[in-house]
Parts: sequence; structure tokens; C-alpha cells
Amino acid sequence: MIGTSEARLYQVAVHIVGNKTRMEENIFSGGPLEVEDDALQQMLITYFLSNFSSPEYYAFTFSNGDVSLNPVFRFVTEMFESPETFHENSINIARHLYDVSQHPNIKAGDLYVAHISGVAFDNRIVEGIGIFKSENKESYLKLKHTRKQFDLSAEVGTNVHKLDKGCLVLRTDEEAGYKICIVDNANASEAQFWREDF
Repeated sequence: MIGTSEARLYQVAVHIVGNKTRMEENIFSGGPLEVEDDALQQMLITYFLSNFSSPEYYAFTFSNGDVSLNPVFRFVTEMFESPETFHENSINIARHLYDVSQHPNIKAGDLYVAHISGVAFDNRIVEGIGIFKSENKESYLKLKHTRKQFDLSAEVGTNVHKLDKGCLVLRTDEEAGYKICIVDNANASEAQFWREDF
């Protein structure tokens, strides 16, 4: 069980990851996002973590059994141990995702990488690194008004109640490859990608 009542976003980066087989480009942000607003913090915590209510747990692996050779394990470990490397390693994760996403049906999308503190797990509080991909956008109506003037516009954005894909790496059991929770609401058959390729 993952508890989020004490969770806070320490750092967040967002990048756009294309599909390599369709020769789509990646777009990397210049630095972490500013997420000081409490309402935005809570909205992102809900978006990132609400789908992990009763997760199955996995761990990083590598083909020869030496988990330290897994690139994402190395990036995440460096983020935990040296938070100043967070943004650089979020780009490394985005590049790795791009390189291993070889199926032409994998959609381009927004990749959020988040360093989260205060995650309740197994009767203790741990930190986590979340890797979340938003592939599907939805249309919204936005109404603005002053006293007598109403303006209506159409906008496209991410529904914060529908996480497409993600994994949460909990800072526990490092020697065994950490505890990892996975969510794939976009395509359940692709969930093995998070376990085997990433």
C-alpha cells in the first residue's frame, strides 16, 4: 500500500519523448519545473500517485544479474544520492526511454520525472523517483468571466485522474534493485515493457 498524505514533490522535470521508429524528436526542458503552489503540488501528487493504491512490486534487473549495470537503476540511484544531478538524469531517463521504445505503436508523449518525499510504504516513510508518461490528451472547455462578459475557449490538456503509464521507484531494498510499482492504463499488454526493457 502506498500512502500519499505526507508526500511532497521535491523536484519535477518534464520532457517530450518521441517515437524513435517514426523518427520523432525529443524535446528536453532547460531545468526543473517550479512547483511551489500547494494546489499544483496536490494536483500533481494525485496525478502521479493515485493509481498505485494496491500495486504489485517489481525490481530493476539486468540480463547478467548485476543490477548496477541497468541504466535506469544507475540514473535513479544518482538522483537519490546526489539531488543536484536530478535534471541531468531526468534527461538520461528520457533518452533511454526513447532508445528502448522500438515499437511503432508507442505514442510520443510528455514524460514527467519526479523526486517525491514523504511516501508511506511498509509502515515507514521513504522517498521515491516517479517516471510518468502522458500519451493521451483530452479536450476541455474553459469559461472565463468578468461581471457581464463571458468568454469560452477550447483547450487540450492532460486529465489528472487518468495516468497513462508510470513507475514509482521507492528508495528501499537498493541491493535487490529497489521496490518498483508499475501502472500502464494506456495498454496493459505493454506493461511488461516497464518490467523487462526499461
